[in-house]
Amino acid sequence: MLNNQEEAFIMNKETLIDLIDMMIGLTEIERKRLSEMEMRKVEIRYKMALTEKTDEMIG
Repeated sequence: MLNNQEEAFIMNKETLIDLIDMMIGLTEIERKRLSEMEMRKVEIRYKMALTEKTDEMIG
């Protein structure tokens, strides 16, 4: 059984993965790999995707 903090962690991680998927598109394998990563690594991937999209919009 998960406590509230663990549930929030999972939801937050899944939200980031969903946002990455919307920005750059992910395969099922990529989604699975991200879900198995540490949270900080997923956050880094999110920032990279956000930077890539921002560069596309203004570049």
